[in-house]
Amino acid sequence: MLLVTHQFGFPYRFAPYVIYLYDGEAYGTGAAEQVFRYPRKKRKTALLLRFSEFYL
Repeated sequence: MLLVTHQFGFPYRFAPYVIYLYDGEAYGTGAAEQVFRYPRKKRKTALLLRFSEFYL
C-alpha cells in the first residue's frame, strides 16, 4: 500500500517504511524511526525540529 500525506505524526507512528520527499528529491528513506529521529540532511533537520511530536 502507498500512502501520500503532508502529516508527519501518522507515518511516524504507523508506517513501517517511509520515503521523505522534498522538491522532487528523496531526502530520507527507511524505517520511520530512522527517517524522523535521525535526519541526515540539514533541510530536513530544520523542518523536523519545528515539530515536537517526534521527540517523545
